[in-house]
Amino acid sequence: MGDLRSNKNIQLNLAQASYSNRPQNFASNQEFYDFGDGKKWYLQETINNPKTGYTAYVVTNKKFAKSATQGYYVVRGSDGIDYKNPDWWNNNLPFAIENKAVIQAKDFTNSFTKEKNKFPNIQKWDLVGHSLATMVIVTGLSKMDLKTSAKVGQVTLFNGPDISNSLSKQEKQNLNLFQDRITYYLNPDDPVSVFNRNNSNQIGNIHYIDGRINIGSPYIKIGDTHDFSEYQFDNNGQIKLIDNDFSIKEYIHWQNIIDNYLLDYLKKNKITSKTLQNFMQKISNKNVDVEKVILEMFPYIKMSEILFILNQYNNAKEQFQITKKINKFIASKGTIRANPELINDLLIHFENSTVQFAKNIDYIFDTAKNSLKEIIYKDISPDFNIRTDFYNELMLHWSTQKENSSRESVSQYKKDSNKIIGILRDNLANILKIDNTFTFDTNIFTKEINYH
Repeated sequence: MGDLRSNKNIQLNLAQASYSNRPQNFASNQEFYDFGDGKKWYLQETINNPKTGYTAYVVTNKKFAKSATQGYYVVRGSDGIDYKNPDWWNNNLPFAIENKAVIQAKDFTNSFTKEKNKFPNIQKWDLVGHSLATMVIVTGLSKMDLKTSAKVGQVTLFNGPDISNSLSKQEKQNLNLFQDRITYYLNPDDPVSVFNRNNSNQIGNIHYIDGRINIGSPYIKIGDTHDFSEYQFDNNGQIKLIDNDFSIKEYIHWQNIIDNYLLDYLKKNKITSKTLQNFMQKISNKNVDVEKVILEMFPYIKMSEILFILNQYNNAKEQFQITKKINKFIASKGTIRANPELINDLLIHFENSTVQFAKNIDYIFDTAKNSLKEIIYKDISPDFNIRTDFYNELMLHWSTQKENSSRESVSQYKKDSNKIIGILRDNLANILKIDNTFTFDTNIFTKEINYH
């Protein structure tokens, strides 16, 4: 998760505030919010439908409804993946895998129609959303009546896919009314942003951001390209954009090949959004044999893919358990104390993460060429000679020097990490000597803090 690096854009701040655990978020119920434009903004209402996962926020420039003259209707995007979370199983995955319209769109049209009537002096409502929220808003607009449509001002959307494939012919025509009012800001490095964006008749005005600011670490650490931290701003507070049209087309072209490959893979193995939900539900049981579940539900998946999935699952599970222990110790009696079990768990986790990181990099390089070849031989051309020539030409540009350098860098990282772990283990006994002499009181808040 990465937060905005600047407070200069009100629409980005509104979109970010729709998620909990952000620097400013609507769940905190502040008296007013400062979104960088020098004004006070007031949260008037929170709309929520637990059955569909829909959440939206009504924000105005005045505290009292009758005095408000400017308003934002902000829709929240997806929460984390969970088999109980309808954001994913009833919206995101059915859209991505089966081209189904998101069901939260009905919540949007119904609630916006009601909310606009509560504020008589707001002539136009600006709409804002990120990720899933972009799909919800645009799908809802395609089904909106003319009277309600007249109340819609500017529609600003971040990191969302094109939804044309999930709309009827009439719904696409209905969106012509909003064509000049809808603006997308997309990160070409973000698979969600460029999903379905290979068609010529795109919805709204499209801008691609210059967000490649997390690439370049010696350990190949790449930031979350779907998050808010990728946005950069110029001296005037405007979002920095990419002006290289060829670069954008290349991103979209290759992402489209990968998307088609993955969707064909799911279809070939009869994997639907409901299948994935059932899978998550089964492996949520802590006593389940995950490998056995994968083999039963996905018998055609290769063993190397099973091992890769298991590694990712085990890493996530281990991280979750460590986090729970840390929160438990912090919450216990309002103190933080040096604890041998916790320190040892953290060292083990660090050590395992280092080993797994190195394995993942090796896995990527060992399979990259074969995967690339498989994609090329499937999608580039039906002519075998053309495919072979294309692959050979592509391999001429493959940098063996960079591959070797990356592998050496990871190897050195592993050695350095093991050295640090060894030093910490040697000094663990000395650290624990101060356990009984150091206590830090965390009960410094006026409100109780709940740790989950």
